[in-house]
Amino acid sequence: MARPADLSLAIRVSVVLVSALFVACGDRESVSPEASDPVAVVDIPFSGITAPGAAAAFNAANTATVRITAGATTVLDTVFAFTPADRLRLAFRTPRNEPSGSLTLGLRRGVDLLFRGSGAVAVLQGDTTEVTIRLEPVPVRVDVTDEVPVFTAIGDMHRLEAVALFATRDTIPDPTIQWSSANQQVATVTIEGLVIARGEGATWVHARADEARDSVRIEVTPVVTSVVVTAPLTRIPVETKIQLRASAHDRRGSLLNRTLEWSSSDPATATVDGSGLVSATGVGTATISATTGGVSGSAEITVHPPLGHWTPLRPMPQERTEISAATDGQRIYVVGGFAPDGSRVVAPRAMHIYDPATDAWTTSPDSIPEGVNHAGLVYLDGKLYLVGGFRGATFDPIDAVWIYDIAAGTWTAGPPLPTARGAMAVAVLNGKIHVIGGNAANAGALNPAEHNVGPDASSVGTHEVFDPATGQWTRLPPMPTARNHAGAAVLNGRIHVFAGRVGSNDTLFVHEVFDPATNAWTTAPRVPTGRSGVAVVVFGGEAYVFGGEAFATQEVTFREAERYDPVTNQWELVPPMPTGRHGLGAAVVGEFIYVIAGGPRPGFWYSNVNERLTVTIP
Repeated sequence: MARPADLSLAIRVSVVLVSALFVACGDRESVSPEASDPVAVVDIPFSGITAPGAAAAFNAANTATVRITAGATTVLDTVFAFTPADRLRLAFRTPRNEPSGSLTLGLRRGVDLLFRGSGAVAVLQGDTTEVTIRLEPVPVRVDVTDEVPVFTAIGDMHRLEAVALFATRDTIPDPTIQWSSANQQVATVTIEGLVIARGEGATWVHARADEARDSVRIEVTPVVTSVVVTAPLTRIPVETKIQLRASAHDRRGSLLNRTLEWSSSDPATATVDGSGLVSATGVGTATISATTGGVSGSAEITVHPPLGHWTPLRPMPQERTEISAATDGQRIYVVGGFAPDGSRVVAPRAMHIYDPATDAWTTSPDSIPEGVNHAGLVYLDGKLYLVGGFRGATFDPIDAVWIYDIAAGTWTAGPPLPTARGAMAVAVLNGKIHVIGGNAANAGALNPAEHNVGPDASSVGTHEVFDPATGQWTRLPPMPTARNHAGAAVLNGRIHVFAGRVGSNDTLFVHEVFDPATNAWTTAPRVPTGRSGVAVVVFGGEAYVFGGEAFATQEVTFREAERYDPVTNQWELVPPMPTGRHGLGAAVVGEFIYVIAGGPRPGFWYSNVNERLTVTIP
């Protein structure tokens, strides 16, 4: 006799505790046991079944087993006694027109269908099989039993409890409750019912068991417990401005969106507007406060006399922007950049030379070999080195290196830059030329550690060094923050790279330092004003950062002039430039700093402005 396949079938059935239950399947007749007769009637008709009889009883786990013997076509009617709950009345009936071997179970209470399931039962001729029916309670109601607190801090947690009930309001032991939140930006809930405040607002948390559900309203109303005021500088000169920032926090330190009111303890020293912009009006000390919800934070600002003054000088012969400038200590050389030519933009080849001693400009007959913009220019041992940049009036990066012998008045080609790029930072350290960062069109083919990915992939952190003594280029560890339009300065034997941007829009406050002794990069105090297209010089052992532009939140050029002291590791403001510009050049000759040309507005704008800063050392 052949052995049957695995013919056990677990069927989930709804249970409702009532004094009487009427059951039907589809349009079939119903079975209505007497109210005093606590029984469950199970009809399991199959074609090809002979069953002289069968019997089974439910056990404590609400499971009943029916043993069926195959071999005839009679309908098997079996009555089970059910002991766990005397009020339970169940009836299952398979429609007479079901295909052979099919079993469909349905349970109705009145006209509300609570559950319907189906499964296949196979019976071999002359063999036996078992059908297992498991009864599971179906909740008709869920109640969240505890009160829900108002969350006063983001990150607060509270565990909810819920019960599932039968129609008789009897509690179902150990029900399976499914929890969910209507708005997970406000609050989330775990499978155990633990609610976690995620953001300010209100939402509903639902507890569900089968089709029954209860919901509770969750309110997250963080209370401000602290206000933090940050100032990029705490000492500023008279007639300068500085932008303060303030943030409100709850007791867990989460940032809250609150309107802040600004005030100054001494408007004669410093005033502050509604955005936190502080204007230094007189020498002294003022406390600048930001307040919301009765909670305040503050910063103390000291205003000192100006650290210098500006003087306008003779303009450069031609208006330009994105220039390259360097000095031999006596004269200032300006090459490259963009210039207007009617409605066109051109990249002039003419080299303009400024003599501070006479406040006079000359145009050299020794034009640069090709027009470039955003190139690097440095002076070393009687020669100018023009490195990389973008070709002509385009943004196509080039690898050209041109060397100008000042005494001979000649340009010669040098070993090409290994990575073609423009808008890089350049610096001379220990007789070698360092070229750092910039924009490289083929950045995606470079070492992923040295460039950005995605839409800003053209920005690189590549660091390459040229040794004029050997004519060789070498590669050093890349700058950690890949960027372009930054400025560089050498202070105490280390290279500092300031500001810049990623791609075309995101201006940076980044300040990173390369130490040749360790061959490694470190971070330093960030630049007070984030910007790109700056000019940087070293004067008196300190780095001065001038001008720049920004596009991300608003299109603006900057007048800001800021200096960094490597000894104190601090920034301070110097008098702002009379004319805000980007893509400008700067150089130190004698006791003065000269800032030349650049765009007075973001993008393709030009100037021939020549301004001199006289620095006051306190």
